[in-house]
Amino acid sequence: MLANEITPNAYTYTVIIKELASCSLRDPNFPHFVKFAKMYFVEMLDKRLQPTSGTYIALFEKLDEGRDRKEFGELIKAKGFVLPLDDFHTAERDQEIPFITEGLVEAAFRQRKVFENATKDTNDKEMQQTFEKMRTNWIVEEAWTMYHGLLKDNQVDQANEFYKQNNRGIIPDVAIHTVVIEAYANAGKANGALKAYKHMLANGVDPNLYTYSVLIKALSADSDFVLIARKYFLEMLDKRIIPNSDIYKAMSKGAKAEDMEFMEFAEAVLAKRIKVLNEKDGKEGDPEDLETILLMLEYGIPIKAESYNMIIKMIAFHNPCPSAVQYAKKYFLQMLEKGMQPDSGTYTLVMKAIACQSDSKTKVIEEAREFMKQIKDKGLVLDNPSYFEFHDHLEDAVDTFRMFEYATRIDDEEMKEIFLKWRIDREAVMKFGFDMLSGLVDDGYGDEAFELFEPVFETGIYPSFVMHTTIIQAYVAAGKIKGAFDAYLRMLAAKITHNLYTYSVLIKALSADPNLFKSAKVNLLDMMKKKMHPNAGTYTAVFEGFTRQGDKGVDEGREFLNQMKGNGFEPDEGAVREVLRGRKGEVVQEVMEILFDKSHLPCVSSLTNRLQNIMQ
Repeated sequence: MLANEITPNAYTYTVIIKELASCSLRDPNFPHFVKFAKMYFVEMLDKRLQPTSGTYIALFEKLDEGRDRKEFGELIKAKGFVLPLDDFHTAERDQEIPFITEGLVEAAFRQRKVFENATKDTNDKEMQQTFEKMRTNWIVEEAWTMYHGLLKDNQVDQANEFYKQNNRGIIPDVAIHTVVIEAYANAGKANGALKAYKHMLANGVDPNLYTYSVLIKALSADSDFVLIARKYFLEMLDKRIIPNSDIYKAMSKGAKAEDMEFMEFAEAVLAKRIKVLNEKDGKEGDPEDLETILLMLEYGIPIKAESYNMIIKMIAFHNPCPSAVQYAKKYFLQMLEKGMQPDSGTYTLVMKAIACQSDSKTKVIEEAREFMKQIKDKGLVLDNPSYFEFHDHLEDAVDTFRMFEYATRIDDEEMKEIFLKWRIDREAVMKFGFDMLSGLVDDGYGDEAFELFEPVFETGIYPSFVMHTTIIQAYVAAGKIKGAFDAYLRMLAAKITHNLYTYSVLIKALSADPNLFKSAKVNLLDMMKKKMHPNAGTYTAVFEGFTRQGDKGVDEGREFLNQMKGNGFEPDEGAVREVLRGRKGEVVQEVMEILFDKSHLPCVSSLTNRLQNIMQ
């Protein structure tokens, strides 16, 4: 072109300078080509042609960072070179000084140096060609895959930081190193990806979730590097980096339950995730973490029976919603298909979750019955085989489970804590249940008591009225009479039949509260109309309530006694004295006066009150 006396224009100079500057450091002609590139750059300026920023950067990065680069920079400045700011993605623009972006340019050179160092040691011809293309076109497009990957995995903060830096023309070091690792991974070269990762660590750059995802997928795809992939998987967990679904999927390839090394790895993963889950808020864990653990199962990573039981219980206990219930059932059946036996506690919690997932009682009973058939057909063996007799008691079982859940949906934090403990502490519930059994036996209803409690003995499931009464008792024991009465009203609303013992517990509690005493009287008469005979403790409590109201209460007590006698009631003096044994005072005297009319004269306290009124 020059020999033919054809004058090059700015575009011609740009093409030749960029081409000369694109030569590899390994090329023996590198110094010669760079020398000519510098010469033509200066020649452009001498001809009053302004090189583009891309031309400048392509050449400048090939110069030594020391004296050579400094001298060349001073030379082209002196010849009037102006770096076009519009070619740089930076929010800060200053039109006064042409080289205001020099710091940014230096950062760009440093980044290219990072890339050069990360790729210079490869002897693989295919990868050398790949990296040469990446050097020529730079790696902005490849680096953006990290941004999108971080967003996909909800790593919003890291993605935003990447975006801010890239918007200023800067690619973070972690992205540069990850681009190199990913280039090896895409080429199916696990060993190269591993070396690039180690180079990254050696340069003090920490990997993020996307880096681990690229690395682990590459290592897992090569049978020679599977154990190393597991190592970095555990390393992630130690750094509290939650693996994404791609990583779990990669780790599950070729996983077999009989592979003891893999089983040890899977258990280590599970233990680390459970530790993180428990450390999140000290107690219940984070749902997102729970879903992370489920990914192991979802992608077929085998775990032991005890771990299955633990995970299923966690799902069923903490979140009895339809989605969680489906997972609990799925992994319960999966256990059976793998020849593992879920324990009775796991079975019970899954049944509770099924019962509590919907407001439709009919729907959950149908689902529970279908689930029972499935697990029985798959060979479930329980500690108590009678659990399979739920077909006869399923409605009671569902009512019981639903009551457990309903009892926790209250504002009273103290009672909520008690009821939550009941879900895992059967002894606390059994205590109240056996109080009912003993109470019925003591009142002469032994046959009825054992008939009512037969399902409990066979299946461990309390009839629904027993559960309701137990909750009423818990409120009474805590001194929360209003709560007990509200629980009783819920029992009525649910059309649950209550027995003599339920009435007894309720009436005694209501009699002690002046604001609820009227309800105590109503319920006492109601039970008698149902041919239930109150025991001495129950009706004595009501008449104690009358005596607390003074003379008016005594008179009303006599009228109420006549109402009771109209229903066939006769008080038992010996039994009442036994109830009142050891107690002294006016209340005892007035109760005996009302019930047994021991004197036609007013009692001493009543007489005293009347004399005081007369004197006044």
